[in-house]
Amino acid sequence: MKFPICCLLILFAATPILAQAQAQAEAVRYQPVVDTERTQQADFISNRELLKLPVNVRNYLNLATLTPGVSEVNDYVGITDAPLVQAPQSGLSFGGNNGRGNVFWLDGGENYINSGGVRASISQSAVAEFQVVRSNYSAEFGGGIGGIVNIVSKAGSNQFHGDLFGFLRNRSFQARNYFSPEKGAFTRTQTGGTLGGPLRRDRTFFFAAFERLQRRETSYVTLGPDNRGSFSQLRKTQQQLANYLKASSSPALIQLGLQSEFLLNT
Repeated sequence: MKFPICCLLILFAATPILAQAQAQAEAVRYQPVVDTERTQQADFISNRELLKLPVNVRNYLNLATLTPGVSEVNDYVGITDAPLVQAPQSGLSFGGNNGRGNVFWLDGGENYINSGGVRASISQSAVAEFQVVRSNYSAEFGGGIGGIVNIVSKAGSNQFHGDLFGFLRNRSFQARNYFSPEKGAFTRTQTGGTLGGPLRRDRTFFFAAFERLQRRETSYVTLGPDNRGSFSQLRKTQQQLANYLKASSSPALIQLGLQSEFLLNT
């Protein structure tokens, strides 16, 4: 007769716990549209969006462009940078600002470098969620003229959990580049995994993530007057420069003009 009594006690003890857990989940899931206690304009990218939405090269920060006022600026940071080699920057523009004026936080610590770039310190699989603060942020944030990205990492639990993933892009699956007569080398593999669990039950937990990106790619740049990169004839400005060098009184410049004209017409 003791067995049924134990079962009943376990069921009754588990019922309030389940109800409490469900209530907490409900409170987190349904967030108010307008937060009357804060003046900042902010949005959250939840773990569900991190898992379900496709992201190229698994750069989870690209999901910040789903929020209002945020755009991608990987090509140009400012008018003084084009088309020179850029210093590291975040690639995100908040309200029209460049990609170097933003601040990134990871679990309460700074996660950016002086030039405005983001430290590649955490895999997408290890991100629980992140907050995108566009303007009017509180005094706890500072140091940037653009926006704030507050990243929260995952944590372990009393049970061991983990996963493995792998993504492959190969030249066999790719379309031919318009400027290339044939398919160029293109192989991109991205693999990794996560593992979390307890070190000491109900007290100390761990969570680890690993990610590797391997790329073998080629790029094409059009140099000639047409899309095929032909050098069959000089452009007008090139011919003027060659004529100017040949008309010079310096033998070295004359030789340079003849060589340039010969090479560009070949």
